[in-house]
Amino acid sequence: MHGDLKVFTVSLMVVFSISLVLVGCGGGDSLSGVWLCEEHFIDSMVGKLSLEFNSDGTFSSAPVGGEGTYEMEGNTVVLNSKVFNDLELQMEGNKLVASSSAGDIVYVKQ
Repeated sequence: MHGDLKVFTVSLMVVFSISLVLVGCGGGDSLSGVWLCEEHFIDSMVGKLSLEFNSDGTFSSAPVGGEGTYEMEGNTVVLNSKVFNDLELQMEGNKLVASSSAGDIVYVKQ
């Protein structure tokens, strides 16, 4: 009986430890938080933009005041809202970059 209790206790500790590791690794959404626009081809018209990503797949933007959803596929983030329709941003370290013939848009994580 004593041996069975020891095996049970060790097994329970291993399962608990693995659970903590998985929660710790999976819980950190690299997009979550505030991203400030550092470069935009129409800064003079729109001012300094920011995006705030939530871990539930939603985001908000300021000062244009839009809310929407996002999906991340590899290093590509796709924004969908009334303001952003399938806007693709590429994650490059702590930056999100969208390039077009009009110019670049660069957000930096704060």
